[in-house]
Amino acid sequence: MSDRTVAEKRLAYLGREMMALSTIEDNGDISSNLGRVGNMLTKMGTTVKFEDFTEMDLELIQAVAEVSRSGVEV
Repeated sequence: MSDRTVAEKRLAYLGREMMALSTIEDNGDISSNLGRVGNMLTKMGTTVKFEDFTEMDLELIQAVAEVSRSGVEV
């Protein structure tokens, strides 16, 4: 059984969405950031803490979360 909270599971789902988006994004910088931040989100509550994200990371998360099906509210 997982010790992750519902919020952490939603963030992990959002992270997987971001990593999937990184594979279809044409802009290399955006693609790289989507993959990196998405990977970090999948590890929230285990090896990654909120403080590990930069302001730019948080803005990217917010932009993707607004159109996501993850249930993450920003």
